[in-house]
Amino acid sequence: MSEFLFIGTIPADTPLDEIEDIIDYEEIAIKPDDNREYFGLEIYGDSMSPDYKDNDRIIFRKQSDCNSGQDCAVIINDEDATFKKIIKQDNILLLQSINPEFKPMLCNKRSIKILGVACKLIRSIDCD
Repeated sequence: MSEFLFIGTIPADTPLDEIEDIIDYEEIAIKPDDNREYFGLEIYGDSMSPDYKDNDRIIFRKQSDCNSGQDCAVIINDEDATFKKIIKQDNILLLQSINPEFKPMLCNKRSIKILGVACKLIRSIDCD
């Protein structure tokens, strides 16, 4: 079974405003017995490189929690959206960039809303 997901944008470096408007649609295969919800975001910024690059599209499984070490789309303080690796430490969440040039952000669990966990990377290859 296929489903068309919306694709918005989300920063991978400094958190900015919320996820932007729909910019495109992406078709993905979903198993018939999979009742979970998914959404897609296009990444910009270099804090999650080299694993994720500008204009990569990430498919997220919509969920409000994650395991420590998972890459997630999050909202900080009900305002700023970003894409980071989540490290759980007691009542603190560490929002970790993959790029070592960026410092981690320490956040209280109550200030973070997890939107979804990255489950698929879609990358276009520039052939020009």
